[in-house]
Amino acid sequence: RYKKLIRKISKDERSRYIPLIENRNLIKLLLLTESYQSFIESLFSGKKSCKERQRKRITVRFLCETPEIMGLDMKSYGPYKPEDVASLPIENAEALIKQGLAVEIEGQ
Repeated sequence: RYKKLIRKISKDERSRYIPLIENRNLIKLLLLTESYQSFIESLFSGKKSCKERQRKRITVRFLCETPEIMGLDMKSYGPYKPEDVASLPIENAEALIKQGLAVEIEGQ
């Protein structure tokens, strides 16, 4: 099942036909993949260290139901319902925004 989910992630597929539990796993794997990719890109491009970036947070508003996620700071966040607002580590927030699960709240 995980190989199937990873293939879907790599193809950027999201299906409403896969069972809910697999959809939650897909979102978790997707967020983990996005966070890892962001970390590697930062590492090779000479951006701020991961430790510096972890201290920064972004406030987001959720657009859809999102299961509990593990932040890069190793804390659990969620689960969230549509219109919930949360302050998350920047890497996690960016991954959620990129996947269309949340939007950044301006004026922070």
